[in-house]
Amino acid sequence: MKICSKCVLPETFPGISFDKEGQCSYCSHYQGTRNLQVLKTRFKDKFNRILMEHKPRRPYDALMAYSGGKDSTYTLRLLIENYQLKVLAITFNHGFISPTAIENINKVTKHLHVDHEYVSPQTDTIKEVFVKSLFPNFYPLSALKRASAVCISCMNLIKSYLIKKAIEAKAPLVVYGPEITFYIDNRLYQVKIAVK
Repeated sequence: MKICSKCVLPETFPGISFDKEGQCSYCSHYQGTRNLQVLKTRFKDKFNRILMEHKPRRPYDALMAYSGGKDSTYTLRLLIENYQLKVLAITFNHGFISPTAIENINKVTKHLHVDHEYVSPQTDTIKEVFVKSLFPNFYPLSALKRASAVCISCMNLIKSYLIKKAIEAKAPLVVYGPEITFYIDNRLYQVKIAVK
């Protein structure tokens, strides 16, 4: 198996290619930590500007897809402690969440004093969505470079549910991982925030 000479990514990694020196396309396109800092500053400034322009005044400033993993836990803490936002954390229970993850979710939301809900779609519905997503050409190949068809379908279900719930609750922000969707004046805006 071919492995990148610099970062050790294997040839089985989605969308990867190698140059004649054996360096992968991800290493070749990486622009260094200085560029990363510039992007972080730009994302943070954009997020702050949107918060200033549309200061939420509702029961919840944001609804957040909360998996209990490191990215969503960090982002949840960031929104509460750094931005003082009132967040409703929502965990989409598709039937594959481990007891350890559930324990972690409950500990973190209790520690941060965050309102939290579990959402569990009907088993037949989730099964049908997952099975249909496995059909050839259900998603373009470019979409499958990031995640499997089943994962993409699950993420789409989560995002759809959160946006619907946010509209009903009049909460202007929807957060999943390091991505935030703003629903302001009947328009959707998306912003990536650098969380690390």
